[in-house]
Amino acid sequence: MSHFAEIKVDFDQKNESDLVSALEKQFGEGNVLVSENGLPLFGFQGDNRAEKAKTSADYAPPCEIVIRRKHVGGASNDVGYKRTEDGKYAAYISDYDKRSTFTTAKQNSVAQEYTAKVAERKLKAQGYITKRVTLDSGKIKITGSKY
Repeated sequence: MSHFAEIKVDFDQKNESDLVSALEKQFGEGNVLVSENGLPLFGFQGDNRAEKAKTSADYAPPCEIVIRRKHVGGASNDVGYKRTEDGKYAAYISDYDKRSTFTTAKQNSVAQEYTAKVAERKLKAQGYITKRVTLDSGKIKITGSKY
């Protein structure tokens, strides 16, 4: 079995729609599930990781945002984001997926897209017209102007 790791991420719950949108950009539109009550994460063999002992490295709690393993890749496990009491999220990603299908580079891509979406929404709320440019380096540049 592939062990799950809890990763603290700096995504605010108040911007959940921006996180879902960023995840959909990575995993495909309609492939990100959102549940107020949380959904169990499943391992690559179809085992429910919420049914494991909480002390087990194979345990993962039900999560409010879930990407099912078939959308993560090959022999992957589900990926989940659980709301935390501090208004943020904890990501649950298996050791296998951190090395192969949802690497640090892909996680950073999600974080960059999330940040860009939040910035665009906040600028638009202040009356700015936004323009997004993706640079050759892969970085996203957001500019705002008022007309």
